[in-house]
Amino acid sequence: MIIKGLIKNNLALFLFLAASTVHAGIDDFIDSLSTKVQNKLSENGIKPYVIELEQGRLIDDKKFNQLAIGL
Repeated sequence: MIIKGLIKNNLALFLFLAASTVHAGIDDFIDSLSTKVQNKLSENGIKPYVIELEQGRLIDDKKFNQLAIGL
C-alpha cells in the first residue's frame, strides 16, 4: 500500500516536471521563431502593421457604475 502511494506521488511529480519542461521548450521555440521572422522582415524592409489596442486601462467610478453584470 505504501509502495503504491510512493509510485503514484513520484509519477505525479515526474509528469508535472515533464509538462513544465515541455511548456518552457514551446515558449523558447515560439520566441526564437518570432525573432527569426522579425529579423527576416526587417532585412527586406518590411515593417508589419500593428493594431493599437487599449487594454488594461483603469476606468473612473462614473464609467464603472454604468457597467452591467455580465459585461
